[in-house]
Amino acid sequence: MAERQAVVAQGKTLARQFSLYADGIDRVAVDMRSDLKGSVSTVNNLTQQIADTNRAIISAEAGGNDANDLRDTRDSLLGKLANLTELSVVDNGNPLDFTVQVKGQTLVQGVQAQQIEVVNEADGRPTLAVLQGGGSNPFFDLPERGRIGAALQVIRTDIPKVQAGLNKIAVFLAANVNAHHAAGYALDGTTGHPFFTAPLTAGAGASNTGGAAVGAPAVVDGTAFTGHDYQISFTAADTYQVVDATSGATVVPAVAGNYTSGATIAFDGIEVAITDSGGPPAGGDTFSVAPGSAFYTSMGVDSTLVTNPQLVVASASGAGLPGDNEAAMAIADLATTGVIGSGSTTLNDAVSGLVSQAGVDSAQAQKGLERQNLVVSQVQAQRDAVSGVSIDEEAANLVEFQRSYQAAAKVIATADKMLETLLNM
Repeated sequence: MAERQAVVAQGKTLARQFSLYADGIDRVAVDMRSDLKGSVSTVNNLTQQIADTNRAIISAEAGGNDANDLRDTRDSLLGKLANLTELSVVDNGNPLDFTVQVKGQTLVQGVQAQQIEVVNEADGRPTLAVLQGGGSNPFFDLPERGRIGAALQVIRTDIPKVQAGLNKIAVFLAANVNAHHAAGYALDGTTGHPFFTAPLTAGAGASNTGGAAVGAPAVVDGTAFTGHDYQISFTAADTYQVVDATSGATVVPAVAGNYTSGATIAFDGIEVAITDSGGPPAGGDTFSVAPGSAFYTSMGVDSTLVTNPQLVVASASGAGLPGDNEAAMAIADLATTGVIGSGSTTLNDAVSGLVSQAGVDSAQAQKGLERQNLVVSQVQAQRDAVSGVSIDEEAANLVEFQRSYQAAAKVIATADKMLETLLNM
């Protein structure tokens, strides 16, 4: 019992670690969303200032004044805007035609500025939209550069990729451990006990018209488990087929009369039952079976084992009780056994790969930053060569002008002396 209690405690610790990872990722997502909204607010402020500056330029030049300082101010605002997002500028010299666009979306047109906001798509991912007439027009193409582009990349792509990777590891871990554990025998001789909470979910289609209900699915063969989504479709009240919704392949073809209420439906290492709860199924009814999309956030040890650790399995057969540990050894071997990707990847390799990919992504981002800083430095040097001021060059010019003035003064003084001498002769 002591060893079994320790196994339950270790299982809870493992599940808790997945939960901690989930919390950490969620905090990153919240921080990035906050940063994205702050950057968008700054963009709105800058575009309004650019439009106001265009209005000031028009007013100044209409009065015959020089507006170079205002144009320099506008250039400075554009520089700040370029740090936040990629943009294109059209400037033909007329402030009314001055245009600033981000990925084809016009944010400044002369003295008018369009405001943008962060909105959520149907799947919850953030996107950008231009506010227009009390509504909003989503961006056709999202920016990929600048602070906003980076935030969108992290929230929309990088974080979901990490979450999916962690969830895949948790699902395959629980599915394979449960399959071995349920096949083994507990101290009291019973069998069929899962170790972790079920990694699969099942549900009835929203448009079902029959009264059948689907039970909780279980993984009984970890070697055949694919981690794919499945759909059980009834072509008639007594006939079903199972389609792998991930690959599109039919894994159980429709055979007339193959449905029996409460009978096990088996496919790809999974068993599930559909029963005539409020009536039989109807033709066209569908039922889904899929890994929990966020299983790693709520993974835990099955409650029956927590309250009764003697149900922790070690023996592979009832005859081997209590000393047989073949089931326990099979579970331990899962760490180094290929169970993901048709047996090509071990759980340890999957974890290492996820961590390594995060390191690679971080290194690539750092290298990208260094390249962009180099490009910015080169462009600034080219700009300064045309319109910038060199202190050394101006100091040299000042000395030259000073020497020229001194030489001219010497010539004038000499001419004055000569004239004075001639007049006194």
